[in-house]
Amino acid sequence: MRLFDFIMNTRIIAGSNAILRLPSLIKERWRIEKILLVSDKGILQAGLIDKVFAVLGDFRVVIYDSVPQDSSLDVVNEVSEIYRRENCQLVIALGGGSVIDTAKGVCVVVDSNRKIQELQGVDVIQERRVPFVVIPTTCGTGSEVTKFAVIEDRSAKRKLAFTSSSLIADLVILDPTFVENMPLPLMAQTTMDSLTHAVEAYTSINKNPVTDTFSLVAIKLIFLNIKDACEGKREARFNLLVASTLSGVAFSNSMVGMVHAIAHALGGVSGVPHGLANAIILPYVIKFNMKRSENAIKLYEDITKYLKLFMDIKEKDFFEILNSLLTYLNRKANLPLRLRDVGVKKEDLEKIAKASLLDGSSLFNIVSFDEKDVVDLLLEAF
Repeated sequence: MRLFDFIMNTRIIAGSNAILRLPSLIKERWRIEKILLVSDKGILQAGLIDKVFAVLGDFRVVIYDSVPQDSSLDVVNEVSEIYRRENCQLVIALGGGSVIDTAKGVCVVVDSNRKIQELQGVDVIQERRVPFVVIPTTCGTGSEVTKFAVIEDRSAKRKLAFTSSSLIADLVILDPTFVENMPLPLMAQTTMDSLTHAVEAYTSINKNPVTDTFSLVAIKLIFLNIKDACEGKREARFNLLVASTLSGVAFSNSMVGMVHAIAHALGGVSGVPHGLANAIILPYVIKFNMKRSENAIKLYEDITKYLKLFMDIKEKDFFEILNSLLTYLNRKANLPLRLRDVGVKKEDLEKIAKASLLDGSSLFNIVSFDEKDVVDLLLEAF
């Protein structure tokens, strides 16, 4: 049997009012007095920063609420300086992927006394001593439980990847309060990010029986809850939040593939939000993989058989099941389905294809691919 390595060292507290446990959990584990809370303007305007601040009365709290849609090297270095200047002792990330990845960068920069750009790569970051807590506010990235961070180098128009088990949070709070009022388009995009994580983890060449379990349960939770979540049902949205964390655990250990390689390139070259890029590209990669690999066909059939245990499914295969979901989300949540609808320029497709081949995710796809394959796929998705 092939050797595999599985890492999961995060404590997860999940359920209604889970946020109320946060102060006692911090006191149990760390002797700290001052916290840096990292977030963004959307979270501030939604009143979610106030909800966290209200339970942290026993601590002094410094708030940084200006993380942009795509985190950048400059932002990480700026926030790291605030952490040092204010003598903070713990970092809380309240937000989606960009906020969480920014906070990850801050944690390792203040530990190493180096700029974040000096820490790019695999296991360049050897340890993290700064305590790190995450409260996710979307149903998508799973970054709270992954060993990855993606941070943009704006001058080079590239997204840089950082990989280390030190980037995984110590404590995660999953509370429906923080996703129940999420705007419908954002919920659709981030849920498609989560679904892509789970599907690519299940079909990765690095998959294993443990990650398979996390992937399949995440896929089940998404398909069972997505429509109720679109109708605003609180429990359904919470289940999507849980699915996001499960898929994060899965892909952190088994990696992702061609969809993410292309999505990262679309983000770097054309500024397409990550979840949206995944939603558009996923069906085309599934079709590509099925054309090239009998094993891929079998794995997608496994997913379909598993879903049929819990749902009445009329579609013949997972490709059709996925397209039915995308059509629904397009109608219900205005989810774009074509690259031309999200500002991608046809003249940039070759540049996007070249960038995707440089992405580490490309190494773990079930089928190998080259630049022409990606260009052809992008033209089909355009």
